[in-house]
Amino acid sequence: MSRAMIIGAGGVARVCAYKCVENSEVFSHLLIASRTKSKCDRLKAEL
Repeated sequence: MSRAMIIGAGGVARVCAYKCVENSEVFSHLLIASRTKSKCDRLKAEL
């Protein structure tokens, strides 16, 4: 199982996060980094 680090929480990062979640057999952990914690929290809630 691999880990993925996504830098940013904008549109492209959101698509990337959804794709990683769709392939959960490949990616066991996701780390989302952004300048604002609220964006990360919002993305986490959507996933």
